[in-house]
Amino acid sequence: MLRKDLGLFLGLLSPKKADVILDVGAGLGTLANVLAEEYSDEVFALEPDERKVEYIKTKHPQIKAFSATASQIPFPTSYFDKLYVTMAFHHFPDQGEALEEFRRVIKKQGLLLIHEIDPSHGSGKTLKFFERKVIRNETIFLTPQELKNIVVSHRFKALEEKNANRGYLFLAENEKTSDESSGWMD
Repeated sequence: MLRKDLGLFLGLLSPKKADVILDVGAGLGTLANVLAEEYSDEVFALEPDERKVEYIKTKHPQIKAFSATASQIPFPTSYFDKLYVTMAFHHFPDQGEALEEFRRVIKKQGLLLIHEIDPSHGSGKTLKFFERKVIRNETIFLTPQELKNIVVSHRFKALEEKNANRGYLFLAENEKTSDESSGWMD
């Protein structure tokens, strides 16, 4: 994440010391480290690449790093206050399944923040081309409206969307019912 976008990101996420926060697709844990050092006492980093998980554990021991996928998060229902994904959502093979899993692990009225590249603009078009044609990754880039539509279709409440220097940020709230929050539906 560009430094210029960090303030915008933090303003939307509004991290508090008592928040339990999950970074999905954490990479090397750089952003999770900022949160763990300055904003929250309990930050988790989900990363499917074992080498990156080991790096996070070594370099940022205050972060609770683990290997998993966005579709199978090994935590109980309603565990996290806030969950964010930065520049990784386009890599999820089944974005709907990931959103359902996010909905499960985020507490009622907990926040979901997604930072993504807009494929309809300059750098987004370039990245989309590079990912699909050069690297040959199967990626699903979404415009802000497309992301809003899919997130809302998975029973999140859209709160805010902001343009960033690199892409856009989309904030939503988990609209769980009481039964879902208690784990009754597990």
